[in-house]
Amino acid sequence: MVSDAVYGIPLHIVLRPANENETTYFAEDLDATLKRHPWLKPRFLLADKGYDSLPNFEHTKGRGIIPIIAVRRPRKDPKTGKRLFDGTYTKDGRPLCLGGKPMSWLGMDPDGAHHFRCPPKGCRLKKKVNWSRHCDSEYSEKPEGRLLRIIGIVPRFSKLWRKIYNKRGSIERWFSSAKRSRLLDSHQLLRMGKISLHVNMSMLAWLLTALARLKADDYQRMRHMYIRLPRAEPAGGRECCFCPQHGRLAAQGRTKG
Repeated sequence: MVSDAVYGIPLHIVLRPANENETTYFAEDLDATLKRHPWLKPRFLLADKGYDSLPNFEHTKGRGIIPIIAVRRPRKDPKTGKRLFDGTYTKDGRPLCLGGKPMSWLGMDPDGAHHFRCPPKGCRLKKKVNWSRHCDSEYSEKPEGRLLRIIGIVPRFSKLWRKIYNKRGSIERWFSSAKRSRLLDSHQLLRMGKISLHVNMSMLAWLLTALARLKADDYQRMRHMYIRLPRAEPAGGRECCFCPQHGRLAAQGRTKG
């Protein structure tokens, strides 16, 4: 599902078998969403590490959108035991100086290049006399090619990247609400067609509920989708109610006198 990260409104949803790799459909789903909503001009695209691949980063950038995609943990450096990208970048995308210390980020120039400098406290090469291995100069590079994924247009080690990525929780809240109130985690059906009908009707009902609350100026409860179904009284005098949280009929533990 593709969702708006500000209001948590679903924009596009596709149902596929669980044994298919979602990463391969990333570009297709992004293009379908932008085509369906031509008014949508997103600045950032947020995704978890399940969509981490260089082609996905490049495709997002090619659509004029800044990718904010979590990156899988890199391999461990055999010498230091730290997780590095090619022994040159830390796990959060910060380059290492010649002395093996993470460099300080100075900022970005108008051309989009990142500028780094050896850490202020220096490293083991700071006072070396050997001119071929000094560690006092600044370093610049553009987030292009593999660096688009390792460092990112917005540096992955920056507070801004984390602040933007944290908005991805809106889609998790939608899934939690849909599972609880629309029973999307307790299918009693077989065949993709029937399950697809269940999912699409659930999303349509969710959107209609949100629209009705917006038209009633109930903005605080726009995303509140919990529904309480009427109770039924079966034979035997025990009261039963439908429990959306567990997706089954739950008998209450009391008997009418």
